[in-house]
Amino acid sequence: MTYKEVLSKIAEYKTVSLKPSLSRISALLKKLNDPQNSLKVIHIAGTNGKGSVAAQLHAVLLKAGFRTGLFVSPFILDFCERIQYCGQMISKEALVQNAIPVLKAADRLKTEGIPLSQFEVITAIAFLYFKEKQCDYCILETGLGGRYDATNVIKKPLLTVITKISMDHVGVLGNTIAEIADEKAGIIKPKVPVVTVQQEPTAMEIIQKAAKENAAPLKIVSKAETTSVSVGLSGTVFQYNNIEYRLNLLGLHQVENALLAVTAVNALLPELSPDIVSAALKDVCHPARMELINSDPLVLLDGAHNPDGAAALAEFLKRIQFKGCVLFGAMKDKDTKEIVRILEDHCETAVTVTVHDNPRAESAENLCKLFRSVGVRTVAAKDYDEALAFIKGKPLVVCGSLYLAADLRPILLERFRHRGS
Repeated sequence: MTYKEVLSKIAEYKTVSLKPSLSRISALLKKLNDPQNSLKVIHIAGTNGKGSVAAQLHAVLLKAGFRTGLFVSPFILDFCERIQYCGQMISKEALVQNAIPVLKAADRLKTEGIPLSQFEVITAIAFLYFKEKQCDYCILETGLGGRYDATNVIKKPLLTVITKISMDHVGVLGNTIAEIADEKAGIIKPKVPVVTVQQEPTAMEIIQKAAKENAAPLKIVSKAETTSVSVGLSGTVFQYNNIEYRLNLLGLHQVENALLAVTAVNALLPELSPDIVSAALKDVCHPARMELINSDPLVLLDGAHNPDGAAALAEFLKRIQFKGCVLFGAMKDKDTKEIVRILEDHCETAVTVTVHDNPRAESAENLCKLFRSVGVRTVAAKDYDEALAFIKGKPLVVCGSLYLAADLRPILLERFRHRGS
């Protein structure tokens, strides 16, 4: 099979959730001789911040000299971004090599009446690859939820991390913070240390209960433990335990994510020098997460696809006194009304688009009505080219969906070749 044929075959599997269960991924991995059982895993769940924490942990472990695998979702520009080893995406050749046995096993299961989701297939490919590379550590980000996420087939991770929990994927995970938190807390395992942030009281109570029931040591971190916090377009700086950390990542919320990464590393490798940790965090970049594309005019790119993400973006925009244009596209199943309400104070104008080639995409016209309903001058663009033409050099924030960010990032980088200039 060629690389294109493999991607095409993977795309044939369902992207929607099947009945919540770990039985399908377990059956698939059994046919592959359970590669996951040889992996040393750090498992990450949460609503927002998973990708940033995973990227930071990956950077620290690489800086410390460990062979480290990273499994994340979704990808921004290249499918191979989802599976990484030592800072490099899986090669197309390696993807094909590891996908072939997985797809053959998946086909056999289908004939046995066991359908698989696309995410389950991709997870199995990652496990095979990480076993082949003999990783010292593997960082696994859940795709959705926790308890029944395919990554949760790992029976005994070294460490679990739960990032900020908020309302998202309500149709799948639950209609309340409590229900969502219960799903996320499903990654907690007996006697496996847990690191989390200070959550909403309901979510915190559920995590604490799950940790207690599993006799899992629990560490809760808070931004209140930091000092000398500075947040701006040049980056984020804070002190924790008398050590200064400088981040390329933008936004106050990244202080919390960095604290999770630092605390996780301390739990995993208590002997590791803080100098290695701080040096590694300084170099971490995370595309489409409050990413500075250009400085003059200012262009920021952010996924911000739920109210909590929008609130983090709005907090940063307030800090930098941003007032300009918001280019916005989103999915129908998101709380777009609340996202628009959160962002309205920072919009002089807005341009809405329908995210290309996505059946879940909300129409530009409906999004335009939302912005206009809160008093923002808004136009609905017929396509990306028209949307960018409307902006005409104004300060710009592109947000609302990682799918939108993936589409527009290469266009914006091409337009502003001297990034940050």
